[in-house]
Amino acid sequence: MARVRLRLKTGQVVVPEFDNVPLNIIRLVIKVRLQLPDGSFMKTREAIFDTGAPLSMLPKGVWSPLKREVDTDNAFVGGIARRKVCRVHCAIGTVHGFFLDDDGNQSRPRPLPAFLAHTDRAPLIIGMGGLLPHFRGFFDYTNDE
Repeated sequence: MARVRLRLKTGQVVVPEFDNVPLNIIRLVIKVRLQLPDGSFMKTREAIFDTGAPLSMLPKGVWSPLKREVDTDNAFVGGIARRKVCRVHCAIGTVHGFFLDDDGNQSRPRPLPAFLAHTDRAPLIIGMGGLLPHFRGFFDYTNDE
C-alpha cells in the first residue's frame, strides 16, 4: 500500500459571522483524481479531508461528468445546523477515485460513497465513509506529518 501524504493547511479567519473573533483554522487537505465514464481520470483536485464526515461531498460541477452509481437522486444533507435553510439538496451514490501527493505516491482507485450536491455551492470534501477499511490514517500537526 502506498503512503499518500495529506497536507495540513493553517490559516486565520476573521469574519462578521464569528463576531470578528480571530479563529485559527487547521485543515487536512488531500489531492484526488476522480474517474470519468471512459475509465480515464479527471485532472487532480484538492479536497478537504474531513475525518468527521461519514461520506464525501462533491459539488455538481465536479461529479456531473464522472462515472457514478446513484442510489437516490432526492436526498438532503446538512451540517451541525439542522435548519431547513442550511440543507443541501443532493443525490447519494458512489464515484471512484484515487489519492495522490506531491511526491508521486498514489493509492489504488477506490469507490467513494458520496453526497452529490445539486449545486456548486458545496465544497469538495473527502469523508471517511468507505475509506477506513482500506486505509490507515496518521497525522501529527506538531511535526507537519
